[in-house]
Amino acid sequence: MTKEEAKDKFRLADRLFNEQRFGPALKVLTELNAAFPGERHVLYPMARCLTGLGRNAEALDLADRVIREFDYGPAVDLYKRLKSMKTGGGIGMLDSGSDLVLPPGGLTMDSDPVTLGSEFDSLIDRPAARAGAPPPLPAPAGAAWKPVALWIGLALGSFVLFLVAAGTAGRPALEWLAAMQERTAAGKRMDDLFEEIPFGPLAVIVVFGLISHYFLACFPGYWALRIMEALPFNDFGEDMKDVALYTLWGLLLTPLIGIGWLIFLIILRRHYELSAGKQFIVVVLWIAFDIGLSIVYQLVYTLTVGAMIA
Repeated sequence: MTKEEAKDKFRLADRLFNEQRFGPALKVLTELNAAFPGERHVLYPMARCLTGLGRNAEALDLADRVIREFDYGPAVDLYKRLKSMKTGGGIGMLDSGSDLVLPPGGLTMDSDPVTLGSEFDSLIDRPAARAGAPPPLPAPAGAAWKPVALWIGLALGSFVLFLVAAGTAGRPALEWLAAMQERTAAGKRMDDLFEEIPFGPLAVIVVFGLISHYFLACFPGYWALRIMEALPFNDFGEDMKDVALYTLWGLLLTPLIGIGWLIFLIILRRHYELSAGKQFIVVVLWIAFDIGLSIVYQLVYTLTVGAMIA
């Protein structure tokens, strides 16, 4: 990483922090930490971003490290506030304005200085290999399980609601579909069945089915992008929200046969900065995971709903 690239990334991290976009800011600071490992001017802002994301256990460990290695006053204050909190804090415990500042002699990152402090200049002029590999960051702990539980709960909850809706309000539609299948298998005419189409129950099944499929479809996308190391935040909660947004785009574009998938692939490639080869592998993995999950989904659905209307 060159000196100018480091300066630009430092300013970008400050701007993202002030916009309360703590996930992207943390990603930029993590890149700086890889280039200049173990620097207080990078580690302390990372602790602030982790606090903004509500990842207080990780922020506490990182603040403790900054205190032990640098005896830095603001890190002591952050550590005390984190220790006094009983639950995840996030944005609410951050003071207004950014204190992600350049080293002494420099200016605040969001002022776009023409020249930077000499200490920071010397920091980014040092060879990145001087300290070997960057020290590992604290492993997720404490409330880190909550985003996982949330998304799994949404997926399972939506599927259960779909089953309940299908077996109750949508039951006439299921019986109508079963009659259609029987007549098709027997080669009989179905004109009389089309005269009494249960539109309401069918709509219930379609709506709840789409919601259920959507939440389940988020996981194959997440796994595929995770395997290819294309996710931007290195945090399950933030990455899953990101994948969920683009999964929604994919579902909305699906009805546009051909052109819709092409548009979606272009959006996917640009957002995750994928090469052609990586994008191909992501799509293959996505399809493979989706097929596997769909088989399990359909099997449980068929057995459960079949028992409900039997």
